[in-house]
Amino acid sequence: MMQRRLFALLAAAAFLGGFAYSYAKREGRPAVKSDRPDLVRLNERALVTMQYILADGRRAGLEHAEADLIGFTGASYDDLSQAHPAWNILRFNTDELVVEVRCEAHTGGYIGERDGYVAVFDGAPGPCSVLRELTKIPVSKLPPGEQEYLRQGRLTFADDNVMQELLDGLMGDG
Repeated sequence: MMQRRLFALLAAAAFLGGFAYSYAKREGRPAVKSDRPDLVRLNERALVTMQYILADGRRAGLEHAEADLIGFTGASYDDLSQAHPAWNILRFNTDELVVEVRCEAHTGGYIGERDGYVAVFDGAPGPCSVLRELTKIPVSKLPPGEQEYLRQGRLTFADDNVMQELLDGLMGDG
């Protein structure tokens, strides 16, 4: 078990190190480098970074993908601006797209999964949620139906009393 965690930690460190290196190499590029920005298009290996910003200004998270994996290959600045008017495009060139997305304010939260354990998140399921608490309840000890509910973010709550009832129910199962 310890070897598995150590391997996972080393793999994550290698991934993040590689990303940091490649991101640092791209950092100095202008938003659009062309006399005709309408002609600049993302190539298939362009790095797409989505930065999610909460209503209070805190960063909720980052998502990274290559353009071809999310259907953005060949997209121009105008294509993206028209398709996603709420996006704040921070950087755009053939090799990179960096977008800031403002998250709507949301009360309540949901119970989900993080690193194999039951976790409590503030906000709606998705990239705009923030981890509040990581419990000691292993997801693997829960019935398969409840595991699926956790993975889908379907155990939502409007207040802390309901959250505690949900957690108590899970602890009774585990």
